Amino acid sequence: MLVAIVGLFMLLAIAPAPDSVRMAMSALPAFILLGWFLDSPRGINQTLASVIGVGTLFIACYCVATRKPIPAGVLATPEGQIAFTEGSLFEKYIWIRQHTHPSEYFYEADYAEVYFYLNLRNPTPLSEIADTGYSTPEQITQVIRGLEQHRVQYIVWESGALGTLQGSKHSSDDHLRPLWEYVQSNYQLVKAFPDSDEIWERNAK
Repeated sequence: MLVAIVGLFMLLAIAPAPDSVRMAMSALPAFILLGWFLDSPRGINQTLASVIGVGTLFIACYCVATRKPIPAGVLATPEGQIAFTEGSLFEKYIWIRQHTHPSEYFYEADYAEVYFYLNLRNPTPLSEIADTGYSTPEQITQVIRGLEQHRVQYIVWESGALGTLQGSKHSSDDHLRPLWEYVQSNYQLVKAFPDSDEIWERNAK
């Protein structure tokens, strides 16, 4: 009963947004109960137990086989070799490596992995920003100050997560408008990737 209660609450925790990864992480109590149920003398007949066991084993093997990463490419970085499973991400990192050098200031607005992999420096005090109102106006001001102070040459803008810089359809309460305006005034789009990420380069002055 205790395992069943724990499993129920783990299921309720992911119920609003279930996916295969979250379901796999919360499935352990269910497998414990399944083993107990199959071994219970008051359980089910042997044939049905065998079918459930084989079906569970088949599903587990299928999930492992389909989730096995297939590298789209391997990139040599200052931190070692990295295998990428997404072609667009591999293409983006190749572009960044070809146009930057280690210890250079570089800004990626939504994720911070690029700094570690390519030994680049974040010119701002924030690892990432969001257009949901989570990033405060003061933090956005700090981002703009860092970009201006270090004269950052390249910016990666994740249009899918932060909204496109090309249009004006943005929420009025997401606090990013000053940053959009700064980037549009001081940078130009030089590269767009299939996953909607964009590279912006500082205008020559």
